[in-house]
Amino acid sequence: ANFQKAMLLLKSQQACYDVNQALVSAKIHKFEKGMIYLYEKLRLFGEILQYYMETGNHKRLIRACVNHGTTDPDLWVQALKYFAEHEDPCEDEIAQVLEHIEDPKIQLAPLMVLQILSSHAKKPFGVIKDYVIRILQREKDQIEEDEKAIEKFQHETSTMRKEIEDLTTKPTTFMPSRDLMLPAVHFLCKHSYHEQVIGSRECPKCAPEYRSVMEIKEQVRQSASQHELFFKMLEGSNDGFGVVAEYFGRGILDFEKSED
Repeated sequence: ANFQKAMLLLKSQQACYDVNQALVSAKIHKFEKGMIYLYEKLRLFGEILQYYMETGNHKRLIRACVNHGTTDPDLWVQALKYFAEHEDPCEDEIAQVLEHIEDPKIQLAPLMVLQILSSHAKKPFGVIKDYVIRILQREKDQIEEDEKAIEKFQHETSTMRKEIEDLTTKPTTFMPSRDLMLPAVHFLCKHSYHEQVIGSRECPKCAPEYRSVMEIKEQVRQSASQHELFFKMLEGSNDGFGVVAEYFGRGILDFEKSED
């Protein structure tokens, strides 16, 4: 009953208390719910895992990883190491951890996972067999997708080269609309316009996209030269922080940020 009242007090928005002192008091009185609540309030998620490891509460340990592992993926690493080093097989627990760490939001490297588990010879291979199969299958699927993309790009490249060759070596036949009045201007992109509509030597429809590509190309060129100069100045300066601060102040290093 006292713990229930204490819990209500901790959660009360009107209550004014020192969180660290309250945590110490909860530890002294072995008030588990209060401890976990205060750990979460202080965002000490690693301490929550450590407590469940010490008490051997595997179910709540995994639940804590599920609740906070997206924010702090290292919790899953700690949990996996704990179960891998445990004297018991912990096959079900390891299987649950492996299932969760495949979430793209967590993105633990498969090699690191295998290194953690393979460093403990007592663990049977069956613990990681399903995980390895899923990883290999995913890699295979990705390779197949990449091969399809490569084939598609090769086909498109071949088509574009053929079009370029035809444009440079063969006459182009234009099939303008019957509504198009003469005199007309025909572009190699196969678009045609009345002469009075054209304000420049560019196709009105294709020009914006072309200019956009050229602007990106120019930005890349300028950025490359600016970055080369930046690194030369950085190497030759005794005040590296000053050089970095100057370039940030001038906005020269903002190109990559603007692309994000």
